[in-house]
Amino acid sequence: MEQVFGFHAVESLLKRSPERIQLLLLQDGRRDKRMNTLETLARNQGVALQRVPRKELDSRADGRHQGVVAEALPGDEHKELDDAGLMSLVRAAENPLVLVLDVLQTHIILVPACALLMQQV
Repeated sequence: MEQVFGFHAVESLLKRSPERIQLLLLQDGRRDKRMNTLETLARNQGVALQRVPRKELDSRADGRHQGVVAEALPGDEHKELDDAGLMSLVRAAENPLVLVLDVLQTHIILVPACALLMQQV
């Protein structure tokens, strides 16, 4: 089981692969618009929800959880492509963009770069 945390990451998982989410943990007492929107999306997708204290979320997430942690089955989103697989994606794309990254210092760079690449391919 893997933990996916933070609003953007969990929202993306809810939209793309809700069947992977075994349990969505929401911070008890937090009921702002952003949390309510995420909770509604999860309920509409049939995802099991549980409200828990912030300390429990802190212990489960290896970073800033923003009050939301999804316990999810591993997915294949992070599969590495070989040269042939990459070339087939490039050929199939209308306006291909290949982003080559040498060293990443933080996931803050990785997420927007991957999102840009996925939108272009």
